[in-house]
Amino acid sequence: MNNNTTRLNVNKESKQDDYYKVLGLRSNCRHERIQEKYDELVAQYPQAVYPAEFEKIQRAYEVLNNPEERERYNFYRKHGKSAEKLLKKGFKCVERGEIEQAEELFRGALAIDLNSNVAHLALAQVHLMNDNMELFEAQMQTLHDVSTESDRPFAYVLKAKLLTERDYDEAAIRTLKEGMLKYPASHASFQPPLLDIYIKLQKVSEMLTLIDRETAILQEYTLDHLNLYFIWTTTMVQHEKWELEKKIQKRFRKFLIAMSDRGVEVRQVIEAELIQEYVNYLDVGIVRAAVFILELLETFNPSYSTIDIDKKQLKEWDRIQREMMRMAKDDRTFPPLVMEAFKLFWQETGIGGTVIEYANHLIPMDLVRQLEELDFDYAASIKYMQKKYPVVYRQYKLRWDALFEEKTRGLSREERRSIF
Repeated sequence: MNNNTTRLNVNKESKQDDYYKVLGLRSNCRHERIQEKYDELVAQYPQAVYPAEFEKIQRAYEVLNNPEERERYNFYRKHGKSAEKLLKKGFKCVERGEIEQAEELFRGALAIDLNSNVAHLALAQVHLMNDNMELFEAQMQTLHDVSTESDRPFAYVLKAKLLTERDYDEAAIRTLKEGMLKYPASHASFQPPLLDIYIKLQKVSEMLTLIDRETAILQEYTLDHLNLYFIWTTTMVQHEKWELEKKIQKRFRKFLIAMSDRGVEVRQVIEAELIQEYVNYLDVGIVRAAVFILELLETFNPSYSTIDIDKKQLKEWDRIQREMMRMAKDDRTFPPLVMEAFKLFWQETGIGGTVIEYANHLIPMDLVRQLEELDFDYAASIKYMQKKYPVVYRQYKLRWDALFEEKTRGLSREERRSIF
């Protein structure tokens, strides 16, 4: 070999050699050109004389001459050979909606680190975004298998989270239930996501059963459990499951008593949350729920007292409102009379304005005025209220008596007799 021939400098080559440069080729060269160039260089740098150079040439040739290896090498050459970098690029592609590119990057990250939980999860997410449930299931099973024994329950939780994000809610429920059966010792990890799905789907019965079961077996309380009791209470109020009131209050109190010795900061957080709940219920005009929370507040802080409303007064308003709510559901009660009762209650207490606004939105005012002109029905409903709903009648007796007199004034003797 000529002494002027340029030698490949092993010392200056990085550990990640550019195989195309080693062989003196362009990255887009034809496959046949790889063999040609290899033969030229092997002749130029025989192994016996240039062992280091020959080894580099041989390695570059082995990679580039194999179509699959060459494709993989081109990928790493373009994107880098760090699993972390590939993952970051892949997530950016997902954000931009470049799903195919993201899948390629995530596969590349797995080729570098087959045990990367993040890469397995990311690739599973891509399959789900493509609505390919078969590949998604297979990828999540792989994630489960490569996870440590202690992490395997969380593979089910993560799978359910991905399914929920894509609105595969029923599949997510099945996943969590399967995980609970397989890993009963980790059941606490499955409860919050399962509860979230029930809330999302408004599966009230399932939601209440789950919270009931969870609160019944709790041994160690944390501040995070406060939200669980609030959800239980809110569900009871929104869906009028008042038959659960005593059970919920008993369990809620047990939690509050257990948390009362957890330090000043924890106590302040809990008290502030309870006060806010109390105020919220008053703002929307649900007195019974406000009383419920107030009694819990007094359990947690016996020295607490409402500033604006006396508890005795609040309980009296609760009695009135409960009866009004029953009136509202009674088909025999005249709608304008119910509306009048709510208005009177609001004028007296400042509570329930939201209910009135909602009712006004549902019932056109023209219809209300037409109904109010039906004197016989109005008067008959007042008499019915006097017998069936005595608390509301007595509270606003002057107004009802005046209305009755007004509505019966133009009635015939027969009509008046039929009312009495």
